[in-house]
Amino acid sequence: MKIRNIVLILIIFNYAIHLKAYTEFPDSHWMMYKTPEEAGWSSAKLKEAKKVFNKMNASSVMVIYKGKVLIAWGDVNRRFLVHSIRKSFVSALYGIYVKEKKININETLEELKINDKEQLTETEKQAKISDLLKARSGIYIPAVCETPQMRDQRPKRGSHKPGEFWYYNNWDFNVLGAILKEKTGKSVGENVMQKIAQPIGFEDFRMIDCFYNYEKELTNFPAYLFKMSARDLCRFGLLYLSKGRWKGEQIIGEDWIKESLTEYTVFKNLKNFSGYGYLWWLSKPFSEYGAFSASGLGGEFLTVLPKLDLVYCQRANTYENKFITDSNRIKLMRMIVNAKISEPKQDPKLMPMIIQPKYFSKLQLPKNKIKKYLGEYFFKNDTGNFYFEIKEEDGKICIWNHIIGNVILLPQNEKNFIFEDVGWRLWIDFRKGNNPLAIITMSNGKKYKCYRLSTKAL
Repeated sequence: MKIRNIVLILIIFNYAIHLKAYTEFPDSHWMMYKTPEEAGWSSAKLKEAKKVFNKMNASSVMVIYKGKVLIAWGDVNRRFLVHSIRKSFVSALYGIYVKEKKININETLEELKINDKEQLTETEKQAKISDLLKARSGIYIPAVCETPQMRDQRPKRGSHKPGEFWYYNNWDFNVLGAILKEKTGKSVGENVMQKIAQPIGFEDFRMIDCFYNYEKELTNFPAYLFKMSARDLCRFGLLYLSKGRWKGEQIIGEDWIKESLTEYTVFKNLKNFSGYGYLWWLSKPFSEYGAFSASGLGGEFLTVLPKLDLVYCQRANTYENKFITDSNRIKLMRMIVNAKISEPKQDPKLMPMIIQPKYFSKLQLPKNKIKKYLGEYFFKNDTGNFYFEIKEEDGKICIWNHIIGNVILLPQNEKNFIFEDVGWRLWIDFRKGNNPLAIITMSNGKKYKCYRLSTKAL
C-alpha cells in the first residue's frame, strides 16, 4: 500500500512539473533571462550562433524557453508581412469557431454556396471545409497571391477529386478566409484581433496592419494579409505550446490543436517537412522534439518544439527582398538547441524586455494639413508602374499599396516622412502648387520620382 502511494505521489509530482512547464506566460511585456546561464544555456555557444544570425539576412530571431525570452536578436518589435504564416492563424480561428459550433468543417462548398469566376464543377463543389484545411480540395483554378512556382505546379483541373491529393493551394486558403468572414460577420483581421491578439496580449498588432488583396477580374476570393512582430508571433507560438491555454483560459480547444497537427499528408520527397496538418507544417528536422511550424515566403518561420518547451521565431525583411535560406535556418536552430547545457536555475534572474520602436515621430500633422497630401500616385521601377495611395486613417497619414498594405507615414517635418516598419523615406514638396513633387528613397538608396494621378482615393 505504501509503495502504491509513493508511486501515485510521483505520478502527480511528475504531472505537476510537466504542467508547470506550460503555465509561464508573459504579462504586458515579455520577461527575459538576465543571462542564458539562468535558463541553462551557454553564453559562449549562443555567441557563436549569433555570428551565423548576423550573416543570414534575418531581420530578427527570438526564442522563448519555458515562457520567457532566451534570445531577442534584431528588430523583434518591427512589423513585417507574415506571408503564409497567416494560414496557421486561420487554422486557429477555425478551431475556436468549431468549438463554439459556429463552423462545421464537414460542410461542403455546395452547401456553403461557394463558387468562383471559373464556375466550379459538381465534383469540385463536394469539397469540404476539412479538405481545404488540409490543402486537398481538388480545385485547381487561379488564386490571389500565387507565386509563379505555385502556378507552374498547379495540377490539371479535374485531375484529382476532393480529398485525394495534396497541393499547396492558395485557392483553398483564400476561400477559408471568405468562409470565416461569412460565418462570423468579421474580417480575418478582426477575428485575429478579437479572438487571439487581445486575449493573449499582443504588443504591436493593430487593425491597420490587416488588409485584403483583391484581383476581382481573376477570382471572387481575396487573400487576407497582415503584419506582425516577432514578439507577437512568439505569443502565438506559446499558445500552441501550451495546447491552446493561456493563463487558465482555453483559447483554442486542445482537441483541435491535436487534430490540426495530425499528418493528413505524409511527404516522402520534401527535405525539411515530414507532413501537413490543418494549415500547419510538421517538421522533419527537430522531429525528435515534436516540432511543427508556420511558414511564410522568404524565410518567415514560427517553429514550436514541445519536448524542449521552446518557441523559435525568425523574420525576414521581405520589404527589401532579403530572404533566409532553409539551410541557414536549420543551422542556426541546431546551434541554439545544442547550446543548452543544463536545466534552468530554480529561481532564474529575469528582466522585462521593453524595446523602443526603430522608427518614430514626435510630430502630429493636423487634419487640414494632411488633406493636401492625399491622392493616388505612381512611380516607375524595373518591373513597371508601382501605384500607391496616400490617405488619412484614424488621424494618421498613411500610404497604401496592395503589396505592402497600410503603412503609417511618420512625419519628420512637413516634407519628410519615414515609412513605419518598412524604413523607406518619402520627400514631398508643394512649391509647384497642387501638383507636388515627390520622391521615394528605398533602404538601398534607390530613388524614384513619383507623380500624383488624382487627389481622389483609389
